Amino acid sequence: MGVSVNTLAALESGKPGVSLGTLATALLCLGLLDGLERVAAPGEDEIALMIDSERLPKRIHPKTLAL
Repeated sequence: MGVSVNTLAALESGKPGVSLGTLATALLCLGLLDGLERVAAPGEDEIALMIDSERLPKRIHPKTLAL
């Protein structure tokens, strides 16, 4: 893969500092590169979508236009 043993260990343990390029290379070596689509698909991240919906304002008041 062209990375250090420490980087590979960080990737395997799920540490967030590992680059996306290292992840993509590992997936390519394992024949799983198609799985990268699911990692980078924000529309399929149910937890993030739930958090986003909770952050939406509960009420939206339209601005009145001054004439």
